[in-house]
Amino acid sequence: PQAERLVHGPLTALMLLETFTFHHPGLELNAFEYRAINPVFVNQASTIHGSWTNKDTVRLWAIDDEGIVGMTGEVTVNANK
Repeated sequence: PQAERLVHGPLTALMLLETFTFHHPGLELNAFEYRAINPVFVNQASTIHGSWTNKDTVRLWAIDDEGIVGMTGEVTVNANK
């Protein structure tokens, strides 16, 4: 049997960031931080979620179909624009 392959961590981080910018194209980013929590595997569904924590910060996370968080992230925007 072939072993499952891991998704490259920075690729998952890019998916977090691209999801945010897709939904908020006019906002100016100030910072983006991310942290891998659990492995993300090829050919397993992942869903990106996000929630505003205050007027200039969004928390993001990627979960698999079992609800296991693979990566978290935080985007800070320029709220004055």
